[in-house]
Amino acid sequence: MHYHVLGAGSLGLLFAAHLAKTGHVTLLLRNQAAVDAFIASGSRVYLQELWRDPNASAKWTQSLTISAACVPCASTQSIPLEPIQRLVLATKAPAATAALRSVLPFLAPGARLLLLQNGGLAVADELRRQLGPQLELQPASSSNPTSTTQQAAGPAARIYLASVTHGCFRGEPPLDPPGPSDSAPHPSGARGVVHAGLGEVILGPLPPPPPHPAAATLDPDDSAFLSELAAALPGLALRPTPPLQLAAALASKLAANAAINPLTALLGCRNGALVEPGLGAPLPLPLPLPLPLPLLPVTGLDGAQGAGGGAGGGGGSGGGGRDGGLPGVMRAVCRELVAVLGPRAFALPPRALQAAVRGAPVQGSATGGGDGDRGGQGEAAAAEAREAEEALYEWVAGVARATSRNRSSMLQDVAAGRRTEVDYLTGWVVSQAAARGVDVPTNAALYALVKAKERLAEAEAEAEAEAKAGTGEGLAEPRGR
Repeated sequence: MHYHVLGAGSLGLLFAAHLAKTGHVTLLLRNQAAVDAFIASGSRVYLQELWRDPNASAKWTQSLTISAACVPCASTQSIPLEPIQRLVLATKAPAATAALRSVLPFLAPGARLLLLQNGGLAVADELRRQLGPQLELQPASSSNPTSTTQQAAGPAARIYLASVTHGCFRGEPPLDPPGPSDSAPHPSGARGVVHAGLGEVILGPLPPPPPHPAAATLDPDDSAFLSELAAALPGLALRPTPPLQLAAALASKLAANAAINPLTALLGCRNGALVEPGLGAPLPLPLPLPLPLPLLPVTGLDGAQGAGGGAGGGGGSGGGGRDGGLPGVMRAVCRELVAVLGPRAFALPPRALQAAVRGAPVQGSATGGGDGDRGGQGEAAAAEAREAEEALYEWVAGVARATSRNRSSMLQDVAAGRRTEVDYLTGWVVSQAAARGVDVPTNAALYALVKAKERLAEAEAEAEAEAKAGTGEGLAEPRGR
């Protein structure tokens, strides 16, 4: 089967290298110059599996031959592009919708799309809003899974979301041969990826939006496709997952990203610094965290002002510094997420996961949504929320410890002056909270601070570029990514 991979960052290259073992793979690149450079470098991806040997002595291996094409070229110059039947979308979250829109004319009926972005829940919402009609993403009636409209228009695109925990980054293979099996040196400019940490890929069909219930089992067609893919890619540890459990896994990953990434980006530290002993003392700040919301008006993904004095707000965090220091901020982030999504939204033991498996709603459940203690739910609901908060924080802290040497993607983006994914992580939490009338002051403060840091980094990058242009340094040929 022919796979197309859109997004040639570290994760896209990792998937391309493994998919090349299963058949034909085409890497979709941004322009013809990138296509020509990829062909000149040998039309291969080079992979170093550092997780097999942490001492950095792992050999570089080359993939089988991979094709390359440029979607804008095909769109504007009538260059033939084979219909896309299976697409791996591996761009950053902010680019996902635009990237998918660019390939819509080339999608075959019933195409299967694998989305690998951080912030999968936010990306799914954006796709429904902006591309729902084109991709037929409206929930089907339970009594008639294939609507009359869908029958007339042909099979809808099938979208799968992934929660990816592999650790990988771009690397440049050495020019000398990596081992006796390679008789030729790696070409200059070859695209390489270092697979530093072995994780897994939790992959399943796009869950429906609330209030539509998510299925607790895979339908036979999805099960067959995902099982076949998992068997073909043993090196990626794919785990086929029903929509209900997938939504819980995505919510849990969102919590880790929301609690870890903004803090590391703001403090310029690795993940492990957030949970180091001695950092639980009160932070030496002139204002306690979270900052008072009247000082921080925040705009969410949909443009609604977020989390500032929302109606009700019974599920708010009550303050980010209660537990002291950075762990207290992380705990407050988790507390607010439970208030917004509900205690049963996360893939956590013991009660929350058991409730989800029994078929309790993942989003907007009777105990969730942040509407406080209504209708006599009382202490039982409060106890369930406290249990979920504690379990979620312990899981997030465990992620920080397990990835202690990692520099989060948000930290790397800020350092490079790039736009971060905060709109699809913390920003999505703020937006959801505003829609549900829940106060999330800690998430709102972190969101506002990261956005401010983004703007400062962009301004510095622009000033540096102007300074180089004035001295003639900026006239050199730009390097490709």
